[in-house]
Amino acid sequence: AKVKAELSNLLSAKLIEQLCQEAGHQWRERVLDPATTVYLFLGQVLAGNTALTHVVHFGEKTFTASAYCQARKRLPLEVFTLLLKKATERLVESLPCPLWHGHRTFLTDGSGFSMPDVPELAKVFGYPAGQKEGCGFPTASLVVLFNAATGLLLELFALPLRSHEMAYAADLHPRLKEGDLLLGDRGFCSFAHLALLAGQKLHGLFRLHQKVLVSFRPHRKWAHPKDRKAKGLPRSKWLRRVGFHDQVLLWHKPVSRPGWMSKEEYANLPETLEVRELRYKIGTKGFRTKEVTLVTTLLDPEVY
Repeated sequence: AKVKAELSNLLSAKLIEQLCQEAGHQWRERVLDPATTVYLFLGQVLAGNTALTHVVHFGEKTFTASAYCQARKRLPLEVFTLLLKKATERLVESLPCPLWHGHRTFLTDGSGFSMPDVPELAKVFGYPAGQKEGCGFPTASLVVLFNAATGLLLELFALPLRSHEMAYAADLHPRLKEGDLLLGDRGFCSFAHLALLAGQKLHGLFRLHQKVLVSFRPHRKWAHPKDRKAKGLPRSKWLRRVGFHDQVLLWHKPVSRPGWMSKEEYANLPETLEVRELRYKIGTKGFRTKEVTLVTTLLDPEVY
């Protein structure tokens, strides 16, 4: 309610116009100028993504739903990207950010969304597989970065549907500082991603991919990634046990390069990486017990 009532105080018209100029957007003075259009758009979202015809009623100026729709479409996407960046920069400075064991913590995740079925969007983002022609909507993948302590959305990327989330995960790293901790699900768990984080003195904590073979037996056998003939053995070398279902291992760089990295980038990664694997159980009455296996660059079992 406070944001609705004080939009113009929290986000000045001067700032909006400045960002429009930075994005190369030109406009004529009219009822629905860029600042007014942005305020209406934000108000529409805060009202529960209400209909265009409803926006006409809570806008302080006289205009039609069609005029508002056209004004909104005139604004480049870059304007909203810059608005997000400026708004979060101001909020980061003013919000307290509790640390977890001395680390700032961040969450990354992927999702998807559909959009109007127009040729331009279909060409860029594509359709879901198995969809009959003319019977669906273009769909995009979304990768986002949140501050785990405050819940603040810091960054987002909209990608073609069949893009790999990891292709843009590295683009989130510039928003992090030395010592920060990044958390994510299986889609962000790989040797290459953990090595990139470690190379920038960042930490990672991810759910281990289901295809990775895991054994918590001390001094167990293992097979080097280059050993194509070895089957049914973990590809990591056991180093030491640090707790029950908690161990430190040496991961080796896989032979095959991930498609989201260039040959040069992959060649610059270290040949090995020391990581920690741990497993815990989640028991909920009436449901089957779940096991969760994690991998992280946080190696100290006393601190973490």
